[in-house]
Amino acid sequence: MRMPGLLLVPLAMVAIVSSAQARPSASVALADDVRDLGAAIEEIHPAPFRSVSRQRFQAEVNTLAQRAERISRDELLVGLMRMIALLGPRNGHTGLFPGDPGHTRELHFYPLRLYDFADGLYVVLDLQPGRASLLSQAEHYQSLLALPDVGLALDAEWKLQPGQKPLRQIGHVDIGEVNGVVNWLATLTARHHLPQKLLVLHQFQLAMLSGEQHLDTSRDDLAIVIHMDGQGTPGVKQGTWDAVTAAAPPKVFFGWKNFLVKDHPMLTPSETMTKTPAPVMISYQ
Repeated sequence: MRMPGLLLVPLAMVAIVSSAQARPSASVALADDVRDLGAAIEEIHPAPFRSVSRQRFQAEVNTLAQRAERISRDELLVGLMRMIALLGPRNGHTGLFPGDPGHTRELHFYPLRLYDFADGLYVVLDLQPGRASLLSQAEHYQSLLALPDVGLALDAEWKLQPGQKPLRQIGHVDIGEVNGVVNWLATLTARHHLPQKLLVLHQFQLAMLSGEQHLDTSRDDLAIVIHMDGQGTPGVKQGTWDAVTAAAPPKVFFGWKNFLVKDHPMLTPSETMTKTPAPVMISYQ
């Protein structure tokens, strides 16, 4: 299986606060801008008070709003970043990036930075379905998946049941639903005479893939990678790796995720490649 450079694209709703939005406005008081940002975070973010109380967050918003007219632009930016940082870990899609020239325009876009690999670029569309059907989501991107260097990933963590909310419960998916995507994607790959296509299944708890042993691995048009994306100390991650690889059905490959902040410490590339079985896909977050 050829594995060129991978680009994972999470297909989920993302709210990015641009520095243009934080820039002082001639027509709107800076204090109102700060309060509007705080209100927007409460409205848009799926779980804003998982790591901080609403009272603590609102107090930070009000304090910054009261100071906004008296401090410099740089101090205001630092204050806004501090306010957003109160949301806690696992908020990679919510941020203020004043040093990034790409955020000086009033645009909403995915925070992607592309690099040209010598052996080509392979893009992986990452589905985080909520309560939607995985197959219906995949079909929405059929035109992209009909391209030769575009693969698909299914993130069961975000496959939620009625009453569940993102970041509060860990989702799961029945393997029958996954097999529906397997059949559809393999058929699409064969119909367009494409090279073997990558299908990634994220997993850090065995319950995330219910009935995993019945995964359909018979379709040669697909290379299925079970991607261990647990976080923590090397010992904790090794335990997750051992459990995930032991529970997997035959004829699958394995991937490993390194977390730049959440791993304590993060493994080096050479340490990562000592894992058994050897991972064919390494990702960083």
